[in-house]
Amino acid sequence: MKKGKSEKMRINNKNAETTRPGRGCKFYNPSDTANILRNVIRKKDKYEERRGKKEVRDWFYESTQQTVINPVLAFGKLIPYAMSNESSSGRDAPENKHKYLEFVVGEIKKIKESNAGNFLKSILKRQQEWQEKLSDSGWVVDSGFTKRTSWRLIVGLGSSHPQETSMTLHHNYGIPYIPGSAIKGATRHWFILSNFEKLRLPIEQIKCFEKILSEADLKNENEDKRDDKLSIKDLERKFRVDNLKPDELLLELIKEQKELISLFQDIFGTQQQKGNVIFFDAYPDGNINLKIDIMNPHYPEYYSGSQAPTDWQQPKPIKFLTVENTDFYFRLASRNQTLLQEAKTLLKDALENYGVGAKTSLGYGVFL
Repeated sequence: MKKGKSEKMRINNKNAETTRPGRGCKFYNPSDTANILRNVIRKKDKYEERRGKKEVRDWFYESTQQTVINPVLAFGKLIPYAMSNESSSGRDAPENKHKYLEFVVGEIKKIKESNAGNFLKSILKRQQEWQEKLSDSGWVVDSGFTKRTSWRLIVGLGSSHPQETSMTLHHNYGIPYIPGSAIKGATRHWFILSNFEKLRLPIEQIKCFEKILSEADLKNENEDKRDDKLSIKDLERKFRVDNLKPDELLLELIKEQKELISLFQDIFGTQQQKGNVIFFDAYPDGNINLKIDIMNPHYPEYYSGSQAPTDWQQPKPIKFLTVENTDFYFRLASRNQTLLQEAKTLLKDALENYGVGAKTSLGYGVFL
C-alpha cells in the first residue's frame, strides 16, 4: 500500500468475514429449527483495514441460498437477531432490526433482478383470467388502471408481528400488495367523508351519517315500514349513536337523498345485503421499491400513559418497511355497468385525495 493510503478505510462486501454459526446470531424459533436456519441465513462482518490491522466496523445478514427466500417468510418467520456486544444480558443489538429489514429488502431486490418482470406479469395475467371467467358468468368487468404512489405506502403496519411493526406481503408471492378489503374500505370511507363535507355539519355528526348510509331501510317490501315513512322522532331513535342525536338535516337525507343512500348500499353492501362491486387485490405493475422508514416517538412514557410529556424522555426510533414510487394495478367488477363506473370514479378519487393503508394523514398511501 502506498504511503498516505494506510489511514483510508475500506469497507465493502469483499472484505466481509462470516460469523460462525451459533456465534452472535440467533433465531426466534425452536432450537431444532434454529439450527437449520443458521445454514440459510448468516451474519457477516464488514471490516476496516487500517495500518495493516482489521477492525469490524459494520455487519449485515446474508442468505446462503442461490434462490430467493420467500420475503414473507424472511419478514415474518425467519427472524435473526444479533447479540449486543455491550451487554452479556442477552439483549438484541440496537441496530438488529434495521439490518434484518435490509435483509428482507435484499430478498425482494433479488426478485426484481431475477426475472421479476415476467413473475409480476404472470400474477396480473392470472388475475385477468379470473376476470374473464367472471365476464363469462354475466359480470361486467373493468379493464383496470395503473396508479403510482406519490410517495410512500404502508399497508398492515399495525398487524401482529414479532418485530412490533408489520407490513402486508402476499403469503404465496412474497411481494407487497394492497388487499381488496383495504381498497374497498378506503373507497367507502372516501364516499362518507366527501359527501359529509358537503353538509357542513359538526364532525361528530359523521358517525350518524355513516349509520344512516349503512342501515337506512329504503327497500323493504312493505312500503309502510321503510325508513322514509317514519316520523322524525322514530328516525332520531333509530340513528342515534351512543348519546349523539342525529341532526335534522341528516334525517332529511333519508327522504330527499334516497339515490345517494342506495348507491352507497349497492356498492359497499350492508348487514342485510352484500355489495354489488368486487374490489380486487392490487399488485405491483413493474419494479417494486422498498424503503426502510422511521417513526420517532419523543414521549414514550406519555404514550404509554405513565407520565406527562416531558423533555427529558428519550425518543425511541421505530423502523418499518414501506413501498415507494411503485405502480399498482387496480381492477373492479360488477353485474351493473352504472355501479361499476361509479365505483371506479370513487376509487380513483379516494386514491388521489385520501389514500389507502396506514398514516394517510401524513401523506402516506396517496397515489398520483
